[in-house]
Amino acid sequence: MPYKSKIKKAESNKKWEQKNKQWRSAYEKKWREKNREKYLAQRKKSYQENREERGKKARDYYYAVRQPDRRNNPKKYKEIDRLWAQKRREKFRALFLELKREMGGRCSQCGYNKHLVVLHFHHVINKLANVSELKSFKKIREEAKKCILLCPNCHMELTFVK
Repeated sequence: MPYKSKIKKAESNKKWEQKNKQWRSAYEKKWREKNREKYLAQRKKSYQENREERGKKARDYYYAVRQPDRRNNPKKYKEIDRLWAQKRREKFRALFLELKREMGGRCSQCGYNKHLVVLHFHHVINKLANVSELKSFKKIREEAKKCILLCPNCHMELTFVK
């Protein structure tokens, strides 16, 4: 039966959705599995088209919900932020150790290899920033490729003593 107005059609569709929610979700899940590539392409296109709108919604949500909650519960969020920062520092430490192992795990001048933590990154090619000051794992890896490993003594001799 054709609808006389778009409003009545929308109301009818909404009622049908509520009644058939489980059936609809199972159907959609099967469709996504069957048409995986098409689904991912649609998702990517939608993501790119609605990027600004999503960003605005996220900012609005933050200012309406999260920020007031942070102000009202400073002790709770102080602890959450502390734990988050601790996990992040641990990831960075692990990344630096991994990079040092990949680079040979020894001073390139004297051969020191007792403790990886002690070794420094020394730039040989054009330096954009100190490796330890970067925040992105990708940028850290790129910058470390421009470096050699040196022990603190060799690093001081090479850098400061002339």
